Amino acid sequence: MKNSTILVFLLSISLTGRSQINFKWETLNANTSKNINDIYFHTSELGYIVGDNYLFKKTTDGGKTWVDLTPPAIGERPGNNGNLVGIGFHTSFSFSTLDSGLYLTWEKGYHGVSTHNEGGAYKVFSYPDSNQFCNASGFSVLPALRGNGYVNLYTYGQNCKGKAIYNNYYNGPFSIQVSDSVNSIDSGKYTTVAADSFSTIFGHDDGYLRRYPFVTSKPDSIYLDSFGVTSVAYAGNHTWYAATASGRNNMYVSYDSGKTFVLDATFPRTFHYPVINEMSFLSPNIGVIAATSNGQNGVVIIKDSSNWFFLTAPHPLHAAKLFANGVAYVAGDNGLIMRSGDRDTTIGLEEMQGRALQVFPNPTTDKLYVTGLKGLNVQSIRLLNLSGIEVKSFTPLNHELDVGDVPNGIYLLEVVVDGQRLTRRVIKHPS
Repeated sequence: MKNSTILVFLLSISLTGRSQINFKWETLNANTSKNINDIYFHTSELGYIVGDNYLFKKTTDGGKTWVDLTPPAIGERPGNNGNLVGIGFHTSFSFSTLDSGLYLTWEKGYHGVSTHNEGGAYKVFSYPDSNQFCNASGFSVLPALRGNGYVNLYTYGQNCKGKAIYNNYYNGPFSIQVSDSVNSIDSGKYTTVAADSFSTIFGHDDGYLRRYPFVTSKPDSIYLDSFGVTSVAYAGNHTWYAATASGRNNMYVSYDSGKTFVLDATFPRTFHYPVINEMSFLSPNIGVIAATSNGQNGVVIIKDSSNWFFLTAPHPLHAAKLFANGVAYVAGDNGLIMRSGDRDTTIGLEEMQGRALQVFPNPTTDKLYVTGLKGLNVQSIRLLNLSGIEVKSFTPLNHELDVGDVPNGIYLLEVVVDGQRLTRRVIKHPS
């Protein structure tokens, strides 16, 4: 069962003004105190978590309930503690050499593992060398470069010689495995990876990005700072974000498909000193980020247009996922997993508690339709930004709302009935 407590975090914008807003997130009860290292969601309702000490769970109802899945018993090096650090899903296709299923990565493994039936049975997902990964950071299933139909399955981290290493199972009609430590910086490890149709970019804990324009090409080296790269993400429209562990002045942005990066001047310096661990973007202006704050707490960071919002969490956060319908998840230490999204929120409006207010389509590109207000005394309908500032108002009797002239971003739709407020979060996407 989901924890009955709903936490409302005070969102504050440090050093950029005094605006404040209550932003509601649910803390979900996954019935574990183990650290959650990675998450994978098929949809906003069906998802999986993996973590320390053989943690492997599934939800089919958006995190309200969780069931334990049987963890793998193969692939890990003897004498270790069962830490799973990565999970992804690969869909087989007509010329694929791999089966459809979930792919899991051990922190310290001889090989990865895959399961086609959610832990009912496992197969080894082999690395070319069983000593290739002595300290894996994660696993990602990424689209092929140049749109050639292949799929890239990346495992990345540190090899047993202390060098940064990745392994790419390049799956297609002529599948190959490509590994690279020669082009990496000699010591350290790869901490993150992402891709668009033009390149694959790895982050290194020595502060470099390694950008591969082709699968077997020599990478470009892009230096950010000496604190080490912690996360990199593609946000669409040739825009990339990269973050380092410095805690301040640590968000970088690229507008040229990852060829060059500069400090993002819109990202504020805050008392959170966030070390960003994972970023999930719908567009260059809409994203959710999981981070560690001051080395002991967590912080959720929301990107909305040129604004950044920060919400404190009780434990460090390692994973983030944002869906097009506005549902977001973050997860981290001590079994913490939180959800923000599409559930209606009411403030002191008893008549609406049993009523199904709906706003659709959400996300939208030009129009919103509001239902569930029939027979009520609607006094105002307004669209607010996340600082509570009105962006646009609408005629109370008109439940077809034109938002075509509103900038892309995340908003609150506020409906006032008999002096009381009902709010619904909406997302505006580019057409």
